[in-house]
Order: sequence, then C-alpha cells, then structure tokens
Amino acid sequence: MQSGVRAASLQPGLSQANSLQPFLEYLQLGRKTAYFCDQQRGSTRFCSPEFIEPESRKEFLKMAEARWFEDYPREQLIIAVAEAYGTLNVAHPFREGNGRTQRILFEWVIVNAGFSITWDSVESEEWITANIYSYLGDDEYLVNIFGRCIGQPIQEDDMSSL
Repeated sequence: MQSGVRAASLQPGLSQANSLQPFLEYLQLGRKTAYFCDQQRGSTRFCSPEFIEPESRKEFLKMAEARWFEDYPREQLIIAVAEAYGTLNVAHPFREGNGRTQRILFEWVIVNAGFSITWDSVESEEWITANIYSYLGDDEYLVNIFGRCIGQPIQEDDMSSL
C-alpha cells in the first residue's frame, strides 16, 4: 500500500463545522445506490443498508466528541484511531473502494491530530486480516498497524519543507 499525507495539502481544524460533509454524503450515496441487500465478503457480513448512515453517524459523533483526537498523545491516538477505523469499516456502503476511502479519511484525522502517517509498511493481506480480527472484536492487529503507520508529531518546521 502506497500512500502518505502531506500536512500542507489538508485544511487544518477538522473540528470545524461541515468538515465531514463529503464523507456523510458518500455514505448517503452508498446507502441509496449501492447494493440493496446485505453485503458480505467471505464470511464477514457488513452493515445492512438501513443501518449504514445511523451507525456511521454514531461513530462520527463519538469522534467529534473526542475532538477528532486532537491533543491525544501518540499511544492514545493509535488506539482511538484503530477502534474508530474498525467500527466504520463494518458500516461501509460499497463492495469495493471503502478501504481506500477510509484510509483517506483517517489520514486527514491523524494529520489534523498533529501526526504524520504513511501506509508504506502495510501489506494488503495483513490489512485484510487486521480488519477481519477487528470485526470479530479484536482491534490489536489494527493497533499494531496504526502503531507502525502513525509517525511522530508534525513540527512547524516540517511544514515549511512540504
């Protein structure tokens, strides 16, 4: 997986109003136009269409109440992001493309919280396995992955080199 976020390309202040509107619209679109049947991949069953939006809103509200993890120390951020990612992963509306979209969202959240992020050290099969374990209630695999991917705090002087 190749991806990384340049802090300068993102708008700071995720906690500002309407900052997640595009993602909520994406979820609404998925609920309306994706498959109108329960989805699953292998033996992993995803959220039924009628629950996609309310369950996603519930997790987004929880993240907003946590101030999008702003001011979290790195170790606390890793755990919070892994748990939120695992929860939202089950509520995704499309058969394909959800993981890429979700990683973009979480890159934004992590950079907004003041940390760098890169997915370079994650293999596709490892990512799938971690998400399956999270679905089964074990976020430790996602915690391990986010622990490797979330870097150090972004410093002001880091911004000038972007």
